[in-house]
Amino acid sequence: MQHKPHSWKGFLLKLVLPTLITIALFIISIFVIYIPELEKDMMQIKRNMTKELTQTALSILEEYADEERSGSMPREQAQAEAIARINKLRYGDENKDYFWITDMKTRMVVHPYRPDLNGKDVSNEVDRHGKKLFSEFTKVVNENGEGYVNYMWQWKDNQSIVVPKISYVKGFPHWGWVIGTGIYVEDVKREIHALTSRLITTSIIITATILTILIYILWQTLVLEQRRFEAEESEKESKEKYKALVEAATDGFLMVLEQTEMLCNPTIIEMLGYTDEEFRSLNIFDLIKQESTEESGYNELKLLMENQPAPSQFEAQLVKKDQTLLNVILTASLITFSGKKGFILIARDVSEFRQLERKRQESEREQLVAELQSTLLFLNQTITDFASDIVSCNMDASIEKVASIMTQKNAGAILIAAEGGSQENKQYIGIVTDHDIRERAVAKGKDLKSPVVEIMSSPLVTISDKAMVFETALLMQEKNVRHVVLQKSNGRIYKMITNSELLQVQGYSAVSLIESINKAESLDEIQQRHSKLPMLVTAVLNSGGNAENLARTIAKVADATMVKLVEFAIDELGEPPCEFSFITMGSEGREEQTLNTDQDNALIYADPAPEDEEMVQEYFMNLATKVCTWLDQVGYDFCDGKIMAMNPQWCMSLSKWKEQYSAWIHSATPQDLLEVYIFFDFRSVYGSTELTDELRKSAFKYIDETPLFMIFMARDALLYKPPLSLFGNIVTESSGEHTKTFNIKAAMRTIINFARIYALKHHIYECNTFERLRILNDTGKLGDDMYNEIFLAYSFLMQMRLKHQATSVKNGYQIDNWINPKKITQIERLMLKNIFAQMNTFQTKLGNDFRGAREDVI
Repeated sequence: MQHKPHSWKGFLLKLVLPTLITIALFIISIFVIYIPELEKDMMQIKRNMTKELTQTALSILEEYADEERSGSMPREQAQAEAIARINKLRYGDENKDYFWITDMKTRMVVHPYRPDLNGKDVSNEVDRHGKKLFSEFTKVVNENGEGYVNYMWQWKDNQSIVVPKISYVKGFPHWGWVIGTGIYVEDVKREIHALTSRLITTSIIITATILTILIYILWQTLVLEQRRFEAEESEKESKEKYKALVEAATDGFLMVLEQTEMLCNPTIIEMLGYTDEEFRSLNIFDLIKQESTEESGYNELKLLMENQPAPSQFEAQLVKKDQTLLNVILTASLITFSGKKGFILIARDVSEFRQLERKRQESEREQLVAELQSTLLFLNQTITDFASDIVSCNMDASIEKVASIMTQKNAGAILIAAEGGSQENKQYIGIVTDHDIRERAVAKGKDLKSPVVEIMSSPLVTISDKAMVFETALLMQEKNVRHVVLQKSNGRIYKMITNSELLQVQGYSAVSLIESINKAESLDEIQQRHSKLPMLVTAVLNSGGNAENLARTIAKVADATMVKLVEFAIDELGEPPCEFSFITMGSEGREEQTLNTDQDNALIYADPAPEDEEMVQEYFMNLATKVCTWLDQVGYDFCDGKIMAMNPQWCMSLSKWKEQYSAWIHSATPQDLLEVYIFFDFRSVYGSTELTDELRKSAFKYIDETPLFMIFMARDALLYKPPLSLFGNIVTESSGEHTKTFNIKAAMRTIINFARIYALKHHIYECNTFERLRILNDTGKLGDDMYNEIFLAYSFLMQMRLKHQATSVKNGYQIDNWINPKKITQIERLMLKNIFAQMNTFQTKLGNDFRGAREDVI
């Protein structure tokens, strides 16, 4: 093969020269721009850190100063206790960095590593360069109130090593003190040197790699040009052989190259009723039914046209010349032929009987889903949609008068009101139904002039007016009553509902599913009942159920399953030796469970006598092991992190749980938070709620004692960056198993953390994110605008996550949290972009509210 001389010059100008220029610019930018800026930024970050840490230490002094001001303790005691706490305060990688205090007369108040200086005048203390460092601290505070000072000092607790140091100091005027802490310049230089070394090594490797690639490309170009002519001749021969093979096949054959070129064998032309000339004028989409249905094969064909992986075999409907449909099974495979990308389809006609059978099954399935949708739309509405106004009378009314009122109002029940109180603030003490009048008065020949209180039922069975229909039905079944009254959040009773509106429940309803789990007598029965959950979720979504109610429904099913399994375990092991609580945490603890979930649970038991400790621990470990193993068999996978009650670490007495929470909170570091977040979203599923309430109270107490813990939580929440680029596009994974997708669970975590942090700060017992946000808004801790934005954002993300998982179940795919933005609607993409942009506002609020441990949160 001959080459023109100027072609090689063009190759060098277009490829080699720009590459070399790019390498040079890359190296220059690293050493001239990036490394100097990095050094500057790292030093500033360290300086800011010392300032923030000093602010934290100052908050301790302020705490004891407040004790002095309030008269709780004299100044000497307050100062002594403050000095003791500062003397023990450490931080840093080796936990050796410290704080010191001098007074405005330059006398050392406390120095953890130089106790020989405590109480002495250190105004003349100098470093190796002759600087009177402590006098300089006092001078800076006198002039500016705070500031930075450079000097030489011993290396942490080693007096034999003296190195440069930068300290931040700030005055505490109330006691006339100066408090400070510092960073060692050597630490920063060491980090910068390590990074610079890595950059140099990386630059050399990148440069060498690019040069190697260039040399390889030059060599391969010569070789490829030499081989191309031989390949062209060989290709001609291969095409002739392949054509002969395909034409002899009995199945239809199609080969599509570069999305436009289509080759076929005579069999497919005959199957579809075309002539050779007619077939050559068609493209692949003319041959297939263009509808996104399961049986059309259109979606699979689109994947093949985009050179994306598709099922190797799928059903399809081909369009014949007379526009009738031919049902076929297509076997597909991606190919590269003569340098062109494409795919091969082999079409096999399927019997009419198989198609009719499949359609019959599909029809039955659709009918079942339609029935589920109508039932579940009813079950997931709030109860207020079905409740009626209250009919009431005073407690001194006679049975005869009550019967008359009920007849006039056409009411089946009447509430009995206590004496006194306005119309808006009536106190209801009981209820009388038409059944009560018949059975307790008429049938027993009771004097109808008697007071109605003699036949009333009390107390009333109440439920929140925000409850769903299925929760109300469960309450009626549990209490064995026919009437339930609705209660507002302020405690006022204002409506009533009867069982006649609620008892028409179909077999796949949440009520029926939970009730069937409650009645199960074996693990196999629970597994069978639980397998209906994905279909239940799909039906609720399709019938318009909102995300909050659906997540609660899934949690209720999980709760019922867990309760039943605990009962099974107790039946096998015998009665427990003391009170206990089987708790659930994480998404289940928040009642925000989805279809893709594993176990997060633990067990708390009452403190036993010392001699019984071993026996009690063994019993509850056996119980927990059985329950967790059964949960795994039902469908709740074992936790990869082993956060389960069957782990002895999470099956403890109440006192040990308190010790654990105290350790987490009082000694927390930012790294620890990744492991303990889940333990702040817990609730009791079985057993004593008093144990969980006591543990939660203790946790709140420890948090109040350690303001720094909340700052660490807020900082951790700010680490997550919403998947939105500078240009407003959704950022997806660029490689790996989840390429071109983003993790919606990770995106939701920002709002979950936001609600959790403020809930802990304000001692809110509720764990559900929606409820936490409502309470924060109701109590004035969260403004209406931000509440509405964050509530709607979380609802949308939850709805999208559940919809994605339900679709995965329907299509037989693995359930996960990875969503491809290109496979959702344009409106959904716009909503996601707006939500991700708004997350920066939520994080900004966190950053502003948690600047210091003593600042107000909201």
